[in-house]
Amino acid sequence: MIGVSINNGKVCLESEEVDLTSLRVQSKQGECLFFKNIAESKWEIPVSRIVELLSNNKDKRGFIFFGDKKNAIDCFNLTVNAKTNLHMNTGEHDFYMYVSMDGYLRIILDKIPTAKTYFKDSEITEIKTVYPRTLKLNFTITSKYFPLTNSYLIIKNRKEGKEFAIEAKFTGSSQNGRVFVNKFTVFFDPKDVVFKLLDHINCDSFDFSVFDFSFVIENNVTKISDHKFRAKSPKFDLSETWLDFSSEYKVLFSWYNTIHSQLSARIGFLSVASYLFYDKLIQTKNYEQADKRIVLITEYPNKAQDNGFAFFKYLMEKQNEFTPYYIIEKDSPDVKYLSKYKNNIVYFKSQDHIRLFFKANYLLHTHTPKYAMPFHGSLVQSKLKSMKKIFLQHGIIALKDVGFVYDYNQHPDFTNAFIVSSSRELETVHKMLNYPKNLIKVTGLTRFDSLLKNNNPLSRLKERKNVLIMPTWRKDLERVSDNVFIQSEFYKNYQALINDSRLKQLVEEENIELNFFLHNNFQKYRHLFSSKFVNILKPDSTPIQNHLKNNGILITDYSSVGLDFSIQKKPVLYYQFDKEISEVKDQVEASSEFLPGPVYQTKEGLIDGIYQKIRGNMLDKKFKKVVKKQIYPFNDTKACDRVYDVLREI
Repeated sequence: MIGVSINNGKVCLESEEVDLTSLRVQSKQGECLFFKNIAESKWEIPVSRIVELLSNNKDKRGFIFFGDKKNAIDCFNLTVNAKTNLHMNTGEHDFYMYVSMDGYLRIILDKIPTAKTYFKDSEITEIKTVYPRTLKLNFTITSKYFPLTNSYLIIKNRKEGKEFAIEAKFTGSSQNGRVFVNKFTVFFDPKDVVFKLLDHINCDSFDFSVFDFSFVIENNVTKISDHKFRAKSPKFDLSETWLDFSSEYKVLFSWYNTIHSQLSARIGFLSVASYLFYDKLIQTKNYEQADKRIVLITEYPNKAQDNGFAFFKYLMEKQNEFTPYYIIEKDSPDVKYLSKYKNNIVYFKSQDHIRLFFKANYLLHTHTPKYAMPFHGSLVQSKLKSMKKIFLQHGIIALKDVGFVYDYNQHPDFTNAFIVSSSRELETVHKMLNYPKNLIKVTGLTRFDSLLKNNNPLSRLKERKNVLIMPTWRKDLERVSDNVFIQSEFYKNYQALINDSRLKQLVEEENIELNFFLHNNFQKYRHLFSSKFVNILKPDSTPIQNHLKNNGILITDYSSVGLDFSIQKKPVLYYQFDKEISEVKDQVEASSEFLPGPVYQTKEGLIDGIYQKIRGNMLDKKFKKVVKKQIYPFNDTKACDRVYDVLREI
């Protein structure tokens, strides 16, 4: 055993078992200071001398050796007993004695030693509800070299990055050599956690929040970093935990294991009435038989503007074989579009939502089938997996790489039928997303029917002075701060465009109405854009479909909305100033072979293109060929008929 302490400004090492002759501190440059042998088995050196040695070096680490062969103090094979705390503040420097990652006793100045050295493993041994509003977690953390004195459970909102720390109660430890098993218990009220981690709580809306669980450790030997160690998945089966959130709502922790075998939970809310209905459904098992007539349809949980809404209207008005229901949040502005079909509206998280979700045989979705789920529970997810699903899409797959969202190998239960609009798109979905060809259906998007209704040369001529700027989003900018966003090429280029003096002159001379509409994922940055002559549109004011019908020229970048626009035989101008073009797949080597419009890489070139198309907004002949061959060969109003045939077949 080797005893280590810092007393009266001196480092002291003592051992009756290990001969520490020639005990010394050595800098990385090889300079040495020797300890003084003050007794038969005791050595000491002033902290001030070590600080003087190390503070002049860029690397402020000190290596401790003894004997003629530079023996290091191996903390795993030699028992090192810290008799005092091994951290000292000298006034100008923080002095630490610590165990290195390779297990040796060392010294460092002005840098807190990493906690990774002392952490070996963790295990959650119990997750339990002890009161209607209290959750209890028992866990162990296995440490090396020294026992722990404290630990904190860190709960993190994955999307927003916010964290909440809860101090755990230490309940004891056991030792096996230089390894210590430390036991802890933590209690918390989910309401406290939720209010700390969520900026906005709407208990009746879709629940996007995911919480990740980690630990921070402390010992009484030295100050160590607050590194967060992710909690590993428990060895016992995980289930959903319901607790009281208020007198009106329950909160759900739907536990799950990540792909890295770490513990996370999807958070959900449900009214007490809906929860009791769900609980009774489970108890009576009144959910096992599906009704083959019931079809659920969903877009974004708060939207009714896209292919889902278009096909819902078709099913309501054109057939009687199926009974369709549209799922939407009750406070959505789009509810007004569904007012004609009140008996077939299903409000999110209502008892009807739960009942129909478990009875439905079919689910048609435009983004993800998960948007139809009332909450993330194990039984709900099992039901979702068993439903027959049709992916209606929300745009033709064009240039952007969407494999991380829709790849068949990663998400085999995503859909039973993948709707596309052309043979070109079928091949893209097959090769890019790995879907078997028999699951890909060439029908066209259901919203195309209304887009092409009453579309003719006269209507297009009337709309030529209505110009819509509608770029897509950028994955690397989706969650950044406002300050980071305004430094991006995306912001700088579009802000410059909508404030360009030449463009302003064109707007005034030709009496143009110029509209700027951000992608849904970027609407949170809308307040950063400003212009005196361009309308910056709000997301809920008008359905996107209306924008496409009422504008005569479209400016976009990589968005599939350009393909929608082109099937109306209206001109599309592509403004591609950044590096996103590198995401185009190999099979679309030249944009001229696929995009239904010219590509501009500069603002000046784009404005020249706008000048030209204002005077005649015809789709060029070569781009008409692109539309027919690569985008949408049908040129009719029967896409809904074709999707209906798919529904009857699956």
